[in-house]
Amino acid sequence: MIGYVCLASAHEQAGTLGRKNSTAAGTDIFQIDCDDDGNGDPHHLIANVSDLRPVNPALIGIQITSLTTGKESTLSIDPKDNDGKASADVKVVSDRGPYQVKIQRIRTPKDKKGVEVYFMVFHCETATGAHTGTSDPVMKQNQ
Repeated sequence: MIGYVCLASAHEQAGTLGRKNSTAAGTDIFQIDCDDDGNGDPHHLIANVSDLRPVNPALIGIQITSLTTGKESTLSIDPKDNDGKASADVKVVSDRGPYQVKIQRIRTPKDKKGVEVYFMVFHCETATGAHTGTSDPVMKQNQ
């Protein structure tokens, strides 16, 4: 039941990176804002990404940047395609944001041509970890 509650309070975004006939790296960029929806003042944004395409050894990573303070999370990579597990969570503290979230296709020596498919889960939380108001992501760059 706890897993179900967490999923119900999260926000999700699917997308693709790359092109059918290319091995080029790519980056999608989203902007996300937080607000107090009655659950408390926003404190941070937390997110992870899953690589859903099992036929390509390219990797998918995620990184958050506060557009207000310039603080950045580490880059977190989903190390194994389509295994049902996401990258480790990344988090940046910057109250309401705005936050920039980058989803990156990272080339590997065994990279194959083709599109990578990803699934991002993100949400704003209060300082105590309660889910609070989270905007829909606005795409700023689509590669």
